[in-house]
Amino acid sequence: MYINILRGSNSKAVDAKSRTSKFFGKGKHKSIKWWKELSDNLVKKGLHASTIIKSIASDIDGSGGGQPFYATAGGKRASGIDTAVKKIIESITA
Repeated sequence: MYINILRGSNSKAVDAKSRTSKFFGKGKHKSIKWWKELSDNLVKKGLHASTIIKSIASDIDGSGGGQPFYATAGGKRASGIDTAVKKIIESITA
């Protein structure tokens, strides 16, 4: 589904909230195949989304998880989002 969001799909699988995301449609210039290959390559390089999300969930007093290629987190402390995002960026650019 995340590829559908990035590509701005009109699929029924994309809910109304996702359509308002700042990421909706930002990757429409790339094919579905390109996005899937990117995801596979990142996982092969050891960038597992679920591991990264779990490592920052405590910054927002929450929890998270998912699959190696897609993960989500939620929490009670929005003030920790900036710290969490910085940690994510550091982990994927290291």
